[in-house]
Amino acid sequence: MRIISITHCSAKKSIKPTIVPQNIYNNMNDFFIEWNDQLDKEKSIITAELLYGGRGIKELFKSNFDHDLYIISAGLGLIHKKDPIPSYSLTVSKDTEVSINNFIKEGFDSSAWWNLVVQTKYSRPSIEEITYGSDIVLISLTSPYLFMLSEEIKKINATVILFTGNQSILSKLGMSHLSSPYTDSFDGPDSLNKGAKVDFAQRIHSDFIRRYKKYS
Repeated sequence: MRIISITHCSAKKSIKPTIVPQNIYNNMNDFFIEWNDQLDKEKSIITAELLYGGRGIKELFKSNFDHDLYIISAGLGLIHKKDPIPSYSLTVSKDTEVSINNFIKEGFDSSAWWNLVVQTKYSRPSIEEITYGSDIVLISLTSPYLFMLSEEIKKINATVILFTGNQSILSKLGMSHLSSPYTDSFDGPDSLNKGAKVDFAQRIHSDFIRRYKKYS
């Protein structure tokens, strides 16, 4: 049984970011050209599993020690947990200082951005490629990343289970049938793994893997 996990990156890094957006550009293409130029000049200094320091993703690194785990990075593209990468700061989530839409005058389209960012030297070409030949693909994403990757997820030729804290988003994207069996009750009074909503998807992803290993 070949299992692949995919999750979103974390804002918290173990090393201070050296690549951070500064200027405002007319459109997304101009922003990407400058951003990619910075990436090309930067050296890889640490593996992804050592760089990302968010609680949720660190749990997934532990629970996926014997499975492939790929990370959706708004700044680098699609990377494996063992890939050496630079430290950066960029997100598709809104209302943060390093949100991509803050640096683009024209409208930001996250799906179009994904098509650009997978062209960086750090990224794998596509989710469809890295999941080829797999039996189960486990995906934990926050709402902004689900919107960005919905069309990519639909191309996966394997059993897909989606972990998210917002079921209405899955319904809107036509992917309710891919939802995991978890609900908000996971954070109930008897939960052994309570946490912040921002890492809910990753926490239930980890819980699923632990239960799968125990009972399979």
